[in-house]
Amino acid sequence: MYDRYDDSSRRSRERRSTRSSSRSSSRSSRYDSPSTRRASTSGRTRRDSSSTRSRRPRTQVEGTRSTRNVAREPRRAPRRRGIPPITLLIAVILSAGISVFATHCVMKPKIVEAQKAEKKANNEIATLKSEVDSLQEAIKKAESSNRGVESPWLASGKFTSGDDTLDKEVKEFVDKNCGKSKDVDEAALEVYKAIAWSEYVERDDAQDPKGKDWRQEYARKYYEHDCTGNCYEYATFLSFCLQYMGYDDAIAQACIIEKESGDWGDHGLVFVTNTDGSKCMCDTSYGVNGWMIPAGSYNVQIKDVANA
Repeated sequence: MYDRYDDSSRRSRERRSTRSSSRSSSRSSRYDSPSTRRASTSGRTRRDSSSTRSRRPRTQVEGTRSTRNVAREPRRAPRRRGIPPITLLIAVILSAGISVFATHCVMKPKIVEAQKAEKKANNEIATLKSEVDSLQEAIKKAESSNRGVESPWLASGKFTSGDDTLDKEVKEFVDKNCGKSKDVDEAALEVYKAIAWSEYVERDDAQDPKGKDWRQEYARKYYEHDCTGNCYEYATFLSFCLQYMGYDDAIAQACIIEKESGDWGDHGLVFVTNTDGSKCMCDTSYGVNGWMIPAGSYNVQIKDVANA
């Protein structure tokens, strides 16, 4: 019984193997084509890849539900690759040097040209300035020739002190006090006497002469106060009268003189060149004796009141 069963079992196994071999051969012949092989291969690959994916550990993917229970890994900052500082420094220095050199090469001719133009302009300005000064002097001479009063004692026939009012006052005073003498020395002495013998008056506004026009100012004060005043007013008015009469270099000066007592005091004097060419002083405080005193008769220091 067992032998039969075993034999039948063996036969049944053989039959099954025969059927399976024939089935596999028919299947291989039916599906043995390139497209079938590719499809089967791709299927295996897909199955392999899907099986592989299923066996890989799950990694973090942000923004999906699958990462809800997965521990998040910290992000790594991207590595930045920059230029080294020393390279940047060298590049900046080289760039600046090249820029300076290029600027120098480009601007040097222009600078030289500008300097030449500036020098030329300065020369032209200096020339124009000298021409303007010459014109101003000519205008002043023309104005002075047109200004003033007539004087019989001058070769030019005209006298001016720079002040039209004072010119008229001087002419009036000299013509009134010079007498009928035609000798300039005698006529000038008569004018001197008229001033020296006039009333001496001290006024508060005539004690401290200052400024370039102090002579004209003090001379007008003398005449406008009825020919009275102090030594400064005497000296200034006398100097203009002498100029009117031909003593061209007659000039009044504010001085400090040494007195007979040895003390020093303020005083007004006239310095003039006499007709014989001698240098003299006129001091109205001595009366007639103060006419044409030789210069240096006593110690005198001239004060610089024009620039005070």
